[in-house]
Amino acid sequence: DIGIGHTSYLTPHAVTSQTAFNLRDISKLFVAAAVLRLIEEGGGGGGGTVGLSLASEIGPSRASLEQVLSHTSGHWTLVPDCVGTFAELCDEERTPAAVAAEPPLLAPGTCQYYTPIAYGQLVAHACRSGGSSMRRAWSAMAEAALPGRGGALSLTAPEGDEVAEVWPKMRNPTIADFAADMLELTDFLGVITRGSSESASEVERARATMMKSTFRRLNWIEPSALRSSIARASAMPGCQAYASARDTAEALRALATGRVISQRALADCLRSRRTAPAAGTDRQTKMHRLFDDAEFGLGVQLGIAERAGVALAAADGAEQSWGHLAANGSFAIVLPGCAATGARPLVAVLLVNLDQQGPSGEPAATEAYASDNAHVFRAVLRQLVAANVAQH
Repeated sequence: DIGIGHTSYLTPHAVTSQTAFNLRDISKLFVAAAVLRLIEEGGGGGGGTVGLSLASEIGPSRASLEQVLSHTSGHWTLVPDCVGTFAELCDEERTPAAVAAEPPLLAPGTCQYYTPIAYGQLVAHACRSGGSSMRRAWSAMAEAALPGRGGALSLTAPEGDEVAEVWPKMRNPTIADFAADMLELTDFLGVITRGSSESASEVERARATMMKSTFRRLNWIEPSALRSSIARASAMPGCQAYASARDTAEALRALATGRVISQRALADCLRSRRTAPAAGTDRQTKMHRLFDDAEFGLGVQLGIAERAGVALAAADGAEQSWGHLAANGSFAIVLPGCAATGARPLVAVLLVNLDQQGPSGEPAATEAYASDNAHVFRAVLRQLVAANVAQH
């Protein structure tokens, strides 16, 4: 375990191997594990039976739980129109049902497209509709993953100021930065203009609506908002969860070895639900540009290392890496073993609390996810893969 740096600018505690980080997008992986365990266990946590399955329909949209977990529900809107204030976004009693009642921008199953906020809210609504709750499902999952220490994988922020929340990188903008920002704004307005024309396709209209929904609301999921007391105390599944890198790795290993959900359920998670990409769905909003062209199973991002150019040399080519990235460059990944090279299965977790996004939206730690530049993400994975073979 390696801990480097400090928890924040304002309360700079030294990061150690026990420091809890906000997992942000990575938490979607554990949200999926929680609801899948709930389905397998069949208990609502109150002695009842959960009436829930992957085919369960969520709200009037008739999107299934499977479609929600695979990002094919059609609920693209960053912050749904039904959510009027940041306090409402943090309201875990009202917001899940309100989001579920919102019509999707595209028919469920049309295409796979990363859904930052609606994902967790729809899963929370499904848990409640099935006779349980997101908190109970999460607690059961965390206890199965970390027996006797389930609280170390927490849906809400731990007490104290030693938690490593995500902070934006401080920088002095250059002329090039301003020019890039203007190009981004031009692209933003272009999407809205094309989607508002009479000849716009269904996908173009959906993208325009999604872009307009970010106006004056994008700051609700900025690091400063998620550091607020109201957000830290709220269960915002899929947007936040807290654990150290070691505990995250242990929980992911438990998931990978069948101690959280069955191996049969895990194999189903790792089956791609990707549909043929619809024209115009290739780019995410700036904050989530890292998920452009991402492929998902059930709450699981597939082929992460391979898409970053890290060769795993699987003997039969059947297995691929899986896990989840976070928009700021953190990752939690399972790398498959390989009998031919002697590589053992390996869990790799890197948690970063500095959001180094440049003007084009790519985090500095992962900017070469789609380029040939040397960077932390690829370098760390390559070192881990090489060391894994050498230690066999």
